[in-house]
Amino acid sequence: MPGLDPAYVYPVQILTVPITPFALYVLHTHRGPSATLSPVHRELVANDRPDLLYVHFSHLHAVENTTGRAHCMNKFLPGDLLAVTRLGRLPNTTAENFVSSQEGALQLKKHNFWTVIEYALVKRTVTSHTISFCAFKQRGKYPYDLFVSERQGPINVPWKFYTAQRRLHPGKSYKALIFFPQAHPSTLLRTIMSGAARDYVLHVTSPLDFRHSCRPTLINATAASGEYNQFLEIANSLNGNSPAHFSNNVATDSLLLFGRLAISAALTLAHRETTFNHNIRSRVNRNYEKSRSDNAECWYCGFSGHFRRECRKKATDETRGIYRNRINEPFNAS
Repeated sequence: MPGLDPAYVYPVQILTVPITPFALYVLHTHRGPSATLSPVHRELVANDRPDLLYVHFSHLHAVENTTGRAHCMNKFLPGDLLAVTRLGRLPNTTAENFVSSQEGALQLKKHNFWTVIEYALVKRTVTSHTISFCAFKQRGKYPYDLFVSERQGPINVPWKFYTAQRRLHPGKSYKALIFFPQAHPSTLLRTIMSGAARDYVLHVTSPLDFRHSCRPTLINATAASGEYNQFLEIANSLNGNSPAHFSNNVATDSLLLFGRLAISAALTLAHRETTFNHNIRSRVNRNYEKSRSDNAECWYCGFSGHFRRECRKKATDETRGIYRNRINEPFNAS
C-alpha cells in the first residue's frame, strides 16, 4: 500500500497523458477519507460494468501514475479533474448491486463498488488576489455566501472558514485565493480509443446531462485593510467599473474625499516650511503667529494688536472681580 503524503503537501497538479486510454472525471462530493467522482462523459457498458454515473475514489486504492503514491484526500476540492486510467472492483461486490438511475446512484451504498485504481492529476485554475465580499443569505444551510467582484455569484466556503480563527464576517472585504473548476459534468472533453480491456475506461460517447454543477471554492482569505477597501471602491467608481454591491454614493464620497485632501495639502503648504530631506522634520513658520497678532483686534477693549485672551485690561478687571464681555458694558452685566 503506498504511503500517504504529509498533510501540508498539496497534490502536484500536472497533466500527464498516460499511454493507456483515460477519461476525465470530476470530483463531485467529498466524504472525508473518500470522495465521489462523476464522469464528464457517458461510458459504454463493458461486460458486467454498467453505465457508471459515479465511481469511488479513496487513497486506500488509488495511486497517481507518475509518483506511484496516494495523495491525501483532504487536499482535493469539488471540481478537481482526474484523468482516470484504470478502474477496479472492490471485493464482495456483484453486478446486481449497481444502479443506473441518478437518484439511486446518489446513495453511497449504490455507487462505491467501482473505484479508481490509477489516475493523473490535472492542473487547477486558481485566481489569486480576488477581492471578495461576504453577505448573509436569507435561508440556507450556511449563514453566508462569498461573492466575488470578478465573478458575480456565490462560491463554496469550506468548513475550516467557520472556525473562530478563520471566521469570515459579513460586510468585510478579503483578499482571497479561489479555485475555479475547469470543467463541469456533461462536458465532452476527449474521445478515447476503444477496444481497451474491461478494467480500463472505455470509449467516450454522448455527454451526460448532469444537473449538479461544480461551483468555485475558497482556498484562503486574508482580511483587507480599511484604506485598501476605500481606495478600491474609489478606483472602481471613477473608472466606471463599480460592481453591483457598491453604493451609488461612492463616486460622490470619493470626490469629497479628494477635495478634503487637496484643501488639507494647501493649508499645510501655506503654513509650514517643508524640506526634501526626510531626516529633518518640518518646522512651523515663526512669523505666522506674529503676523496674526499684528492684524488681530481685541473684542474686549477695542484696540488692535492683541487678542481678547491677551488683553491686559480684561485681566485687570477680572482681578478686581469685574466680569463682562466688553469694557463698555456695566459692571452688573451678565
